[in-house]
Order: sequence, then structure tokens, then C-alpha cells
Amino acid sequence: MRDFEDIQIDYKVLEKELLEFENLLKEKSSLGEQEILDFFKDRSQLIASIGWFYPDLSLPNKISREYSIGGDFECDFIIGDSESKFYCFVEFENAEENSIFKKQGRSQLYWSSRFLNGFSQVVDWFWMLDDIAQTEKFKYTFGGSKNEIGYEGLLIIGRDKFIDLDKQRRINWWQNNIIVNSKHIKCLTFDRLAQIIRKRVDTFITN
Repeated sequence: MRDFEDIQIDYKVLEKELLEFENLLKEKSSLGEQEILDFFKDRSQLIASIGWFYPDLSLPNKISREYSIGGDFECDFIIGDSESKFYCFVEFENAEENSIFKKQGRSQLYWSSRFLNGFSQVVDWFWMLDDIAQTEKFKYTFGGSKNEIGYEGLLIIGRDKFIDLDKQRRINWWQNNIIVNSKHIKCLTFDRLAQIIRKRVDTFITN
């Protein structure tokens, strides 16, 4: 498939890349968006393992970096399975205290501009994907027509240390109840992403 890199999960290499990611999270309490993107871009195994958040991506074998959707929008990463024809479109934002919520003159917190910007970018991707779904390029790139493939959006932003129970309840409600074109846009912190990947790696090594 054009625009995608073929990949197979190599647990030995992934373990190394995951440890580097975990150490980065331990060393720095806050991370800028570009810093995180630069870290991931050279770690193909780590990119592919993001797909494990979705049951339909248990065997990811395609990844793409900075993919241009319709020539107008750029997606940070896409992880896909050419067999199930399921794809995860990933947007990275920063990992700072005000990444998801911010105070602005009232007791209750506002959604931050970073969060709203990241979410709106995924919405635009969905719009453009729907717009180009009948083209031959779409079928060639993703291996099928609109009705033959599945895809979801994933916004990765913030740190666990800045998310208390009340904030998490708001995040959960948002991602479970706001549906865009019949699809959910999920949200993960970078800590939660590392935990998901670690659980899978440890399970594989143990078995």
C-alpha cells in the first residue's frame, strides 16, 4: 500500500524502545508536542504498538508518519492492519499540566485549547476521509472502499499526574458520549499509552 511502511512487531526491539519511552516519562514531568513527536518518529515498533489500544489492531502491520489526508490535513501517525482493514488515526498534543484542562475565572475548569484543537483536527480528518472515500486513491491506500474498512481516531495528550478523579470522569464522559460520523474519538495520556504497551509486552515475554 502506498504511503505505508510494512512492519512486524519485534518484541526485542519494542522492549528497548518502550524502556526509552518509560524513562523519558520518568525523567520529565512535562513534554512539548514536538519533543514527543521527534522521539516517536525514529521508533517504528513503538508507533505500531499504539494500535494495541484497539482489539481490531492486535496484529498491526502498517504504519505511516505525517500522513497527508486529502492534501489538506496531516495526521501524526496511522497504524493499520491490512488483513482486518482497520486503521487508527493518531494525533499527538503536548504533555503538560494544562494540556487537557485550564482555569479561566471560575471554579470549574475549561477544556484547554490544546485539547479542543487536537480533537477538532481528528474531526477534520474524519470529514476529509468521508469526502475522499469514493476515490480510487482511498481504495488503493487503505485496501478497500469506505464500507470495507474500519477506522477510529485517537488523541494522545497530557500526563496522569495532572488528572484527578473528577477530571477523568469528564474525559470519560466526553469520549464515550460525543460521536463524530458514528465514530468515537478516544483520548489517552502518554502514561496510559505506556501502560497499555507494557502490559502487552510483559504478557508476551511471560508466555
